Formats: sequence, structure tokens, C-alpha cells
Amino acid sequence: MRDFFLWPIFKTKMFSLFKKRVPAIKVDDIIWMNEERKLEALAKISIKTPDTIFIAWFEETYEKLALCFTQHGFDTDKIHVAQKVFQHQVQNVPVVFVEHFPLRDKEEEVYQSLGLQKAVVHSALDEPFLKTFGSNKIIELMNKLGAKEDEPIQHAMISSSIKNAQEKLKQKISFGNSARSQTDWIRQNLPH
Repeated sequence: MRDFFLWPIFKTKMFSLFKKRVPAIKVDDIIWMNEERKLEALAKISIKTPDTIFIAWFEETYEKLALCFTQHGFDTDKIHVAQKVFQHQVQNVPVVFVEHFPLRDKEEEVYQSLGLQKAVVHSALDEPFLKTFGSNKIIELMNKLGAKEDEPIQHAMISSSIKNAQEKLKQKISFGNSARSQTDWIRQNLPH
């Protein structure tokens, strides 16, 4: 009788071996020294490529970007929250994510649902998600090296480090509660 209850688990594991694995979406990370510089850069992208769709993971980030766009006199209709954007809205237009979600699986899920081949993500070293993994030390190092605040950092090694950080977070939490901001998400989901 006990084997009968184990059959669904065995069947799921066995057939998942034969499933075609969906390849991971390539992520291009563009890292800014601080959030203010990142928002300015996003505004410049909006000027240079007006049809760009900007996607935030958290309501608070959406509101900050909308405020920045409003102050510059830009229309905010191209800014969306990830949970409220659909594939037809992003077809044949550039898409920019304005932050990372702390869990890579959640990001991959949305990238795939939107039919993206590649994701461009703008982040800032002073954002709560990156601070969790010691970005303050990177800020200090960049300042010592004379890096300019308006020049982004972009390298495959950084993208790899962010992916590793997301994987570490995944191991620390059992269920990702939703939140309005990165700060709230980290506070609610990470063990203290």
C-alpha cells in the first residue's frame, strides 16, 4: 500500500529526466554606483530609445522611476511592474529591467513568459539586494580606484556573481513572500 503513495513522486522524478530543459536567458547586467545615477541613465535611455519598456520588480522601484520620468517631463506609460506586463506589450521593442528580483528562478520565469531572448538589467550598488552581499566594499574599492559615478560597471563576472548571490538566497529561504520593495522583501524573507 505504501508503494502506491510513492508512485506519483517516482513518476514525476522519472519523467522530469526526459523533459527538455529550457536554456537560461542571457542576462546583461549594467551596474551603477548609486540609484540616483541609475535613474538618470534610465531617463537617458528613454530619450535615446523612446519605445523602450522599463520593468520593475517592486512597486517602490516603479514609483521612484515614475517620479524621475515625471520630473524630466517624460511619459510614464512605458514603465511597468513585472507582474502586470504581458508578452504582447514587449514584442519588437527594447526591454530594460530596472532592478533584479532576489530569486533567479522568479526572474527566469518572467523572462520566459515575456518571450525574451536576452534580459538587460540595470542595478545600483546601493540597492538593498546588492548590499546584502557586501556591495559597500565594492563601492569603497571603486571610489579608491577613481571610478566615476556616471560610468556603469559591466562585465560577465558581475552577472555571474549576481546569479550566484541569487542562488545563495534561494537556499536560505523556503518561500518568497511578496513585498512592495527590495528592503521589505529581504526583511520578510531572509532569516535574521
